[in-house]
Order: sequence, then C-alpha cells, then structure tokens
Amino acid sequence: MRPVKTTAKRIAQTQAPFWLKVTSGILLVVLLMGTWAFVRAYSDLNQSIHEERVESVQQISDLVSRKLSLLKELHEDETATAAQFLSHSNASTMSEVSELLSHLSGIYLMMDDGRCLSLEGKAIVISGSMLSEDLSTWTEVHSEFCTVQGKGDFWAFAAPVSNVVIDGAPVAGLLEVVDSQEYADVAILPVFNGQGASYVVDTNGVILLRPSESQANEYFQSHNFLHILANDGVDPAQVDKLQTALRTCTEEQVLVDLRGDTWLMQTFPDNEGRNIVMAIPVSVTAQETFAGMRNVIGLMVVIAAALGALSFLWLHYLASKNQRTKLESARASLKSDFLTKMSHDIRTPLNAIVGSNELALRSLDDPPAAAIHLERSKKSGEYLIEVISDMLDMNRLDSGKMALSHNPFDLNEVLDSVIALQNGPAEAKGVELAEELRSLSHANYCGDATRIRQCLVNLVSNAVKFTPEGGTVTLTCEEASQDGSISLIKLVVRDTGPGMSKEFMERLFEPFEQEQSSLTSSHVGSGLGLAIVHSLVELMDGEVSVDSTPGRGSAFTVYLPLERIYLPAAEPEAEQDERDLLELCRGKRVLLAEDNEMNREIIVDLLSDLGVQIDTASNGAEAVRKVEASEAGWYALVLMDIQMPVMTGLEAAEAIRASQHPDGATLPIVALSAGAYQEDVENSLRHGMQDHLTKPLDLDDINKVFRRYFNR
Repeated sequence: MRPVKTTAKRIAQTQAPFWLKVTSGILLVVLLMGTWAFVRAYSDLNQSIHEERVESVQQISDLVSRKLSLLKELHEDETATAAQFLSHSNASTMSEVSELLSHLSGIYLMMDDGRCLSLEGKAIVISGSMLSEDLSTWTEVHSEFCTVQGKGDFWAFAAPVSNVVIDGAPVAGLLEVVDSQEYADVAILPVFNGQGASYVVDTNGVILLRPSESQANEYFQSHNFLHILANDGVDPAQVDKLQTALRTCTEEQVLVDLRGDTWLMQTFPDNEGRNIVMAIPVSVTAQETFAGMRNVIGLMVVIAAALGALSFLWLHYLASKNQRTKLESARASLKSDFLTKMSHDIRTPLNAIVGSNELALRSLDDPPAAAIHLERSKKSGEYLIEVISDMLDMNRLDSGKMALSHNPFDLNEVLDSVIALQNGPAEAKGVELAEELRSLSHANYCGDATRIRQCLVNLVSNAVKFTPEGGTVTLTCEEASQDGSISLIKLVVRDTGPGMSKEFMERLFEPFEQEQSSLTSSHVGSGLGLAIVHSLVELMDGEVSVDSTPGRGSAFTVYLPLERIYLPAAEPEAEQDERDLLELCRGKRVLLAEDNEMNREIIVDLLSDLGVQIDTASNGAEAVRKVEASEAGWYALVLMDIQMPVMTGLEAAEAIRASQHPDGATLPIVALSAGAYQEDVENSLRHGMQDHLTKPLDLDDINKVFRRYFNR
C-alpha cells in the first residue's frame, strides 16, 4: 500500500494549488466578461457614433434653416421698410425716389400698368408669378425666385405701396432683387470634410443647386434625387417617404443604402417652395473615428503610461473646451446685455428729441414755449452724442483698437479746461467745485492730453452728478515721484456724495454698473464712464483706485506715468470777441463740400450770421472742379466732408493739392468727419488737409478754425 500512497502524494504535489485555481478561474471569468464588455462597448460605440452623426446632421440642418429664415426676414424687413418709406415720402418724380432710396441696391418700382422700372427709369423684364398678382390685396412682403432678363437669376422681394404716383404714373409696389448667390452661399455647402453636402431640390426631386466641391457629387451626378435612389436599388418605401416629404415641403429623415454605403438623407423646407436635402454618408464619415479608436485600444495594451498621458491631455482639452464654451456664452450674454442697455440709453434721449421737436412745431405761435422745447431737444441731442461716443470708445477699448497719441501738452491747461467744463453743471446743481491742491514742479509732458482730459471729465462729472445740493467736489493734482525723465502724476477726485457699498465697488469699473441700475436710476448716464476711465488709465500704463464709505462720499485716485519735457513759453493769444470774428469773416468765401442736402443747409444757416459767402458742392469731384475753375485767392477755405459719392473728401483733397491751381498747395482744407479718433485725424492730415472737425459740428469749433486760417 505504501507505493500507492507515494504516487497519490506526488500527484497531489504536481497539481496546481487550490487558491491558484480559484484565482485563475476568477481571472478567466473576468477576462471573458471583459471581452464581452469590450465587444458590447464597441457595438454600443458604433451605435453611439452613428446616432451622433445623425444628431450632427440634424443640428446642421437646423442651423441652415435658421440662417435662411434670418436672411429672408432681413430682406423682407428691408423691402417693407423701403416700401413704407416710399409711401410716406411724398416723392413724385423718379429722381426724388432715386435720391430717397440711394442707400439701397437692386430696387425697382412695380407700376400699376404692369411695368417694372429701375430707379433710373429703365424698364426691365422679370419672369415671376407674383409679379402678375394684384398687389393691392397684399398685406405683407412676398418673395420668390425669378429671372431678370439680361442679368440672371435673383431672389425677389415685393411689397405693396399706397398713394404713390411717380412722374404721373401710379406705383403698385416696390421690388428688391437679391443675387441668388447670397441664398446659395447659405443653402448649399459641403459638410464633414466634403464627404457630404447639402442640395437645393424642388418638389419633384430635381436638384436646382449643388456645391461645386464635394465628394457627394460623385453619387448624385444626375439631375433628380429620386431617380438616382430608385435606379440604384434603394428600398422603394424609403424613396416614397422622401418623395412625399419633397412634394409637401416637410421635414423628413431617412437612411438608405447606396452603393454599399449608408447615407442619411435629411430634408427640410426653405420657405420658398423648395427643399434643402442634406446627404451624409454616415458609414464613411465614421470610419476615421473607428480607426482612431482601434489605435487608442492598441496604445492602451502596449503603452499604459502613454495612455495615461493621453487621457490627461484629453481631459485637459475637454476642460479647456468647456471653459472656452462658458467664456463664449458669457461673452454672448454680455453682448446681449450691452445691446439691451445701449438700446435703452439711446432711445431715451432720442424719444426726448422727437417729442421736444413735435412740441416745438406745435408751439410756433408761442416763441418762448418753442424755445424751451428746442433747448430740451438740444440737450437731449448732446447727451445722445455722449452716449454714442462712450459706446464707440468702449468698443474700441475692448477690441484693442484704441490708439493713444504721444504729443507735448501743458498739464495745467488740461486741469483748467476740466474745471471750466464742469463749473457750469456744478453751479446749476448747487455743488461747490474747487481745486484742493495743484503741486507740479513741471507743467509740460508728453502723452495723450485728450484721453487724460476725458478721464478727469468723467470722474468729475460723475462726482457732480451723484453729489447732492450743497455738497463739495474737489480735484487734486500733484507730482508723486520722479524716475529719470518720468514723473508719476497723482490725480484725486473727491466728493461728499452718498458713497458706495463694498459689494458695489468690486464691480465698479464694469460697463453699465451704477449703485442703481442704469435702466432705473434717477441719475442719467450710460454707466460706461468709469469703465472707460479704467480701460484708458490701464492703456496709459497707469492705475486707478477708489476709496468710499456709504454716507461719507468717495475718492477716486489716478496714477499716470508721464514723460517730462521742456517747452518754451507760448505767446499769449490776444482774445477776440464776436466783432473781431465778423471783421475777419467779412468778404471771405468758403467752399462747402457735403453730399447730404440737409447737412449742407444746416451748415450754411449756422455760418450765415458770420457774413461768410458760401459756395456748395455735393461731392468731391464737384469741389475739385470749382476750386480749379476759381481765380487765385477766390476761396479762403474749404470745408470738406470725408464720405461722399463720386469722389471722397480724401481723394478730393489730394486732387486739389496735385492741381496746377495757384492756391492748390496752400488753400486751407478742413475735414468734416464722423471719425473722432486720433487715427482719423492723422488720416485726414495725411491726405493733404490742414485740420479736422468732428460731426456733429460745434459752432465754436468752426469759429476757431476761421480765426486760425483767416488771420493768415
């Protein structure tokens, strides 16, 4: 029996331990479950990618549909507005209509007798069903695609007009034609790296428009979508489903097998009796994704460390992408908030201007009352200019396009001008405005005096605005320190107003922020002033801070590094009163180049009391002709608008300088421009002008220009 025991013992010794068998079994089960889970996950991934492709196509379709709707609404609104404008314009001749609608392109008049006339009075032939309809029965803008003889295909928008007779012929409506390429740029496009595409298809399945570059065109070379699918053996039920959707212009989504690939066909209407069909080869577009996943799995097996690093980078990318998405969403929200508040702040003075002018017109037989209404209108207009200027400044600062000048200036003059500008508002409110300290060892510096003055005016005007009657506002200026040729200038604006809470001071320099909302506050203001101050001071390498206690007032401190320079003392200018100016202007002739007739009349009326003789030109080319045809010394000065038809003011100035006229090189030319920034001024000077006035024009600025150049 002993040998038997020995053999059994040896067999027992050669078998694997029980714990190893159990562990191996568990590992085998885990391996099998892992394999099954991987196969299942891979299958689910396949389905997920397919569903994501379908969802992406739906999103692209929705985006194209929205863009087409917005484009159509834009042109409908433009056409409706032009039609209403024409109906209420009292225009009676084609030239008046042409001038009235000169800012629009592709505008035609639809006459009662069926003719269609351009604004030059030329008849055109347009093919389209809606043109034969009775426009008097319309209540809204109609649109369709049509062909203009000799020009091509266009997207036409028509709106009825009422009580319009042009050159003795009744007008039934107004027609705007838009290049069909504008529609095509939105409706047709290659997608998924050109593997798919969108097509414009009519109700019968005929392809009307297709992208020029897309691999999908190889599958859809024929002219009819339905015939292509039917001839390639696609399931008839799917073809019928697509055909019904095209015929009824309804949204539909079908999956078809075409030449061994699975295609997603998404159709939706374009609101013009046509359909947009998105054709995406979902099986092809997913191949690159699957190949990438297989590579990732291989890397997981071979290089675990690389997978960990890749996972980290991927998570970092997703986090960054999510952060960018949130940032873009915040920017979009800020932009919407900006437009909402600016709309309110622009409409408020605009309503006051319109209302005051209406009341003034009703009070023509009561001059004192009319004067009050006009004064209110003027103040509202000045405030509107401030709001628009603040908005433009804030936009340029945010976009990094604000350019600073670096010119010599006298800081004392800047401080004096700030006090002079704000003395009136302070006295009117019963607030004491004074300088508490001015301690400067130097007066002359290099920098942007205009922007420094703007910052101080914003701070002082804010202090005056929020300081109650009987309060005090002080301005302090001192040279805090010196470092070589750079002086650190400390400016403090202190008030005895209501002060600010600690919570509000944390967002004080953000746009539109006031202790009370700019939409509800009793204090008029855009809420951009302090944000502009903060941005400008930072742009000038300075710092701005605030110290405030509720109920005790606030103190704004600005530190600006400025380069010290030496300027010789300027000769004091002799003061000139109104009689001196009238004497200077007597016998002088000025050429005014301005394309807007109303602006010409306003400027002529403003200058009429000065005794200046004024010739006018409606464009730059006419201004050049008048100068060249004049005798030497005939014109003392030219006021030149920048934006004009035929020839711009800049081109006209260059032409005058290059002419052979005796005064061509020396005749003072002053730019009239809506551009108020340093680069606008420099651009005017670069084109041969000697000075630059910003619209809307201020009579005091014009008087200064006359004194400057008529004294020569």
